[in-house]
Amino acid sequence: MRQWIYYGAGCLALIIGVVLFMPFQREAENQVVSAFASLACKETVSTVECMAYYGKGNLTLRQKEEILVQLADDIGLHDRYTMYEEENENGTVRVLAKQTDQYSAAIKLLTVEEDSPAHYFYVNLALKDSAESALYYRQQIKKAAGRFAENPRVTVNIMGLIDGKCSDAQKEAIIEQLLKDTGSRLVIDGRDGGLYTVYGYTDQMEDCVTVGGETVNLNIAITYDEQNNRTKIYLAAPILDLDY
Repeated sequence: MRQWIYYGAGCLALIIGVVLFMPFQREAENQVVSAFASLACKETVSTVECMAYYGKGNLTLRQKEEILVQLADDIGLHDRYTMYEEENENGTVRVLAKQTDQYSAAIKLLTVEEDSPAHYFYVNLALKDSAESALYYRQQIKKAAGRFAENPRVTVNIMGLIDGKCSDAQKEAIIEQLLKDTGSRLVIDGRDGGLYTVYGYTDQMEDCVTVGGETVNLNIAITYDEQNNRTKIYLAAPILDLDY
């Protein structure tokens, strides 16, 4: 099971810089969606994820549920959701879940029992055939999470399916096309046998992570599903948080 715990006076010039940067950020995100759409995949699933530290202290069950409901409302996931509790190796998890024909959503609040209980929240929203909507929900989730955590990291992952097995030449062409169409440069080349995983960077997107000492904000992976005879293509900004 993947671990999802991450430990981890403005001036006028800064405000102006942020305002001027926003159109470039949106344009870069749109380029990511357009680049993936150009692949004409048979099926796509877009996932938006957020992981953040909430804080320490005792929270009642009601307080936990109020946090989850507030996050859901701010994101736009109103009503008709279910709540339940589960246990894992890290502690107790209170979950708010909702599923429709268009998406499935889960908002979790993990409590790790220490000297003073520590709380982390996780948001996962999977959208069917709707990469454009993923960008909208990325902003909604980042804004909602920002009410409870400082600088929450939000990741957009797009997965597409192509029938059959792509050759190495086809995989390389796909990667080169995605890098070109997103205006990114190749930073780390992780092509090894049948698994292709590369990292890129564009200065048009604000969220970055460090991988192997390098700053990256675009991740491309290509794998083959032998059982169903189809190739899976993943594109994420800034980095893939999905299992593949």
